[in-house]
Amino acid sequence: MPGRTARQLPGGPNTTGMTGGRGRIVAGRVSDRSRRARVRCMLGFGVTVNMLMFTIVGSAEHAGYTPLALAVTAVGIFATTWFLLDVGIAYQADAQRRRGMQRR
Repeated sequence: MPGRTARQLPGGPNTTGMTGGRGRIVAGRVSDRSRRARVRCMLGFGVTVNMLMFTIVGSAEHAGYTPLALAVTAVGIFATTWFLLDVGIAYQADAQRRRGMQRR
């Protein structure tokens, strides 16, 4: 296919792996595992920030639920860190898979 760049190769979003459906590597495409890991990380980050704001407001008002909110915020920070590590691992696996496909 002369004149086509890597992003213009046929094979839409339902193709498997990192190829455009015909064995060619599509630059910039991420796997579903990596995409799901990024979504989990962003959702975890959003929930953690909301709980942090809830904890700050509760602390300013000297509310009785502040220790519970602080514990939930700590769990959210741990979960967000876990999800961030998952994003890094998925990204690294995708990069290794792309390099392995290019060597064939």
